[in-house]
Amino acid sequence: MQIPEPALNILKQHHVLHLSTARVHSVPLFYAVSDEGLVWISDPMSEHSVDLAASTEAAASVAPSAPPLDSFSGVQVRGWVDLAADQEVLKERYLQRFPSAKHLILAAPTHRFFLLRPRWVRQIERAAHQVTRNEWGER
Repeated sequence: MQIPEPALNILKQHHVLHLSTARVHSVPLFYAVSDEGLVWISDPMSEHSVDLAASTEAAASVAPSAPPLDSFSGVQVRGWVDLAADQEVLKERYLQRFPSAKHLILAAPTHRFFLLRPRWVRQIERAAHQVTRNEWGER
């Protein structure tokens, strides 16, 4: 599924997602948004990458790091990580968002790009002590 426009607008405002893998591991990662989902780069030997090699099921959340308690927006995503996604396409998308990361990518040739393809997306808005939730896809 494609990420719905309201959630996409929030995702484009931020740059760190918190990835949770099926083995109950969570990690913050810089991400880019692609037409297919969320893209990040990581060491294949990191705990979350090893977890994803065993099970591609994952979830992510994105929200401001220190929002006021009475007003914030966030997005939650559940889906699967496409380990066969084209590395060059993902690299291009990531570098569009983070052009200064080029030297970091060159310095880490064993790192790879990952793509979280959503199957479910929830947008959460809190304003004036009211919470609005919009959900798309299958849980």
